[in-house]
Parts: sequence; C-alpha cells; structure tokens
Amino acid sequence: MKAGGAGGLGGDDRDAIVSFTVERAVAEQLAEDIRLAAVSAKSTPVEVHVALQQKAITDGWSFDAPLPKDYSVNDVLRSYFTARESAVPGKRNPLFFNSDLTAIDPAKVGIIEIRERSDVPVVFLAEGGSDQDRLLAFDLGADDYIQRPAAIERRFHALLRRRLAPPGEVLEGPRGITLRVAAHEVRVSGTLVVLTPVNLTCFACC
Repeated sequence: MKAGGAGGLGGDDRDAIVSFTVERAVAEQLAEDIRLAAVSAKSTPVEVHVALQQKAITDGWSFDAPLPKDYSVNDVLRSYFTARESAVPGKRNPLFFNSDLTAIDPAKVGIIEIRERSDVPVVFLAEGGSDQDRLLAFDLGADDYIQRPAAIERRFHALLRRRLAPPGEVLEGPRGITLRVAAHEVRVSGTLVVLTPVNLTCFACC
C-alpha cells in the first residue's frame, strides 16, 4: 500500500509505504478507505459524519455510534471504521489516524505489487508465531520470518548481500542518482549524499 502527498502517511512527500498485506482484496479495501479518509479530511466534522451515515445506509448497515464533544474528522473516521468492522464481516479497520490526513493526495493512494517492481527481500516480523505461521509466510513468498527480539539488522544484511550488485559496480538511477555498493556511497549529479546505514540499506534495496 502507498499513500503519497505532501507528507503522505509516512512523513515523506514521495510514495510512502503505509501497510502491507498478502491479500489483494484486503489491499483494495484499505486503498479505498485511505482515499475516503483523505477526501473526508477536507470537509468539516459534521459534513463527514452526515456523509458517512448515508454511506453506511447505502452499504446496508447503520452508523449511529456516539461521538465525543468537539469531535474532529479523525474522530468521525475512527468511529466509522470501528463500527463498520463490527457490522460488516470481513471489513478491516485501517487504523491510520495518527497522521495528517489532509496531506494525502487521494490520487496517489494505490497498491504496489513488490515483486513486479523490485527483488527486495520480503521479511515477516512477528512477536510470536507457530510453525504453521512460518510455513505459510514462506509459501506466500517470504525470504525470512523473524520472531522478535532477534538480531534483525544482521539478518537483513545477510539477505541483502545476495541481491546487491557485485563489489565495485556502480548502479545508476533516475535524476542523476548513482550508488557505489562497495563504497557505501550515494551521489546525486555527482554530489555526495550522506545517509545513515539503515537508509543506505533501504536505498540499495530499491
């Protein structure tokens, strides 16, 4: 899932990854919900409340949950999605309301199919999990399944070593971006860009 805009949901004016799922139907629903939230954020709380009550009726359920005094648009959306999750089987609560929804461009909300764009490793991070959970993750295409706490950074580096360019090779990207893998160096139009080790690793994956 991505939600770009002047800040996006990840504090980035580029396409910000905001959620992951292995189910296409779930991704489509979440994208629709984020677009709805982004459009709603440009209206008043009362207008959003009335509009969502009508939408619920159209969709075959009733949205009449109480709202706090001096409620905000985020309060209405949070209440709406929570009520919908209980009233409509299979509908998930997107849970993304700590962000400035007015910064999201609805036209930049969409779905990214990772394997169509990149060979970046897919790693499942879990607080726990059974053997069946781990097997399912690998069946779905995961490269690793990590139970926290774990030496996550070392395991990421081990995965990335298999995918990065050979030592000495220079990778060229758009807008004059170059990456020297062995030197851990990124330049834009010849100017060195200082990145943290984590940012460099993420950049190399893309």
